[in-house]
Amino acid sequence: MLIQRITTALILAPLFIWAVVALETNTLQYILIAITILGAWEYTSLIKFNRLAVMGFIEVLKDLFFFINTKKTILRDIKHSRPNKIIL
Repeated sequence: MLIQRITTALILAPLFIWAVVALETNTLQYILIAITILGAWEYTSLIKFNRLAVMGFIEVLKDLFFFINTKKTILRDIKHSRPNKIIL
């Protein structure tokens, strides 16, 4: 089991470093979102969630692209209007 984890880390670590350095931000963002979704899906199979928790997780995933598009819109508006200060 330990050898399998070490082998996986030796393969994925250089791949991740290459992705961070070589890929554009949006492409890397979508890849990391996909990996996070797959990891969360795997995690939900390991522990006993009740039905409502899984339904809540699905609702968040359903609206994920809305939040990504909202982020793009906000960043575009900030670049266009160039405000002096931004309050978060």
